[in-house]
Amino acid sequence: MSFPKVMKAIVSGQARGLTREEITQKVYDQIETERKSNAGVVAQLREAFGPDARLNDDPDGYGYFYGTLRRGDVVHRLNVMPPLPHWTGAARLDEYGPHETDWVVYLNGDEIARASRLALLPQI
Repeated sequence: MSFPKVMKAIVSGQARGLTREEITQKVYDQIETERKSNAGVVAQLREAFGPDARLNDDPDGYGYFYGTLRRGDVVHRLNVMPPLPHWTGAARLDEYGPHETDWVVYLNGDEIARASRLALLPQI
């Protein structure tokens, strides 16, 4: 959970008169929900890219799911930007922020695929 989201949860909880313990529990619950969601996304990405994809379990600070993809003797950098509803980054890059509806796949920094659902991503 990004810092801005934590702060928003704290302010929202305070406005609703929640105790510190209740706010803390809500933040932990949200973190757990994001982890479970991320695990499902990573599993689908690994399935789409095959056994030679090595992806981190959580997105980076910009919201990318990232890792490497081996093809033969060559190892490529793999980044997948989720669409805005699934984005959990702490900061946005001007030209590489989340799209409103599409999952965007980058290989070595170049966009190579885009799809509205994870299941529609092509085998790479």
